[in-house]
Amino acid sequence: MKIVLNDPQYQVKAVLDFAAECQAKHERQRETRPSRVYYVQIGDAIKIGTTINVRQRMNGYPPNKRLLAVEDGGYDVEAERHRQFASFVAFGKEWFRPEAPLIKHINGLREKRGAKPIPVPKIPKKK
Repeated sequence: MKIVLNDPQYQVKAVLDFAAECQAKHERQRETRPSRVYYVQIGDAIKIGTTINVRQRMNGYPPNKRLLAVEDGGYDVEAERHRQFASFVAFGKEWFRPEAPLIKHINGLREKRGAKPIPVPKIPKKK
C-alpha cells in the first residue's frame, strides 16, 4: 500500500496513532509519578483537581491563581473530596465556594507542610 500524506484515511490514522502514543506515555508517567490532589483559588472559587505535576498544572491557570494546598492521592482522593464538599459546589463539579469546612481542611493540609493557615471566611448569620 502506498502512503499518500494528503489522504484523509492516512491523516485520521496518524492522528489516532499519535493520540494512542500520548495516552500510553501518560499512563507510564502515572505508574512512576505519584498523583497529587491540589486546591487552587481563582477569585471566589476553589478548584479541587488532581495531577502528577502540580507546577505544570498551575501554568494552565490564569496569573491570579493561588495554590492553597496539595495532598497525596489520585482520582480516588479527588472524588472523595468532591463528595465531602459537594454542598459547597459553586459551579461545574470541581469548583467550590470557600466555606469554613473546606478552608479548615485546606488549613490542615497546609499545617502538615509547615505553611501558614488562610483565614476562614466569616459567614453572616441569617436573621
